[in-house]
Amino acid sequence: MRECLVKNRKAFFHKWEHKADVVAPSMTIGGAPGGQVEYDVAIIEYEDGIVTECYPYEVQFIDRRN
Repeated sequence: MRECLVKNRKAFFHKWEHKADVVAPSMTIGGAPGGQVEYDVAIIEYEDGIVTECYPYEVQFIDRRN
């Protein structure tokens, strides 16, 4: 685990998770054919024990020394 800040709240980073969601084809003629959207999220745990996921740009690691 690594210490981090997420939305200005202290948290612990657990791991990166790769996710994928299915996108339905567009109903309009000539619209998008549908498919899949993939993205990464961070699994984090706040100090009060709540575990959630957030986008990578929301994580600021604070355990490094300058």
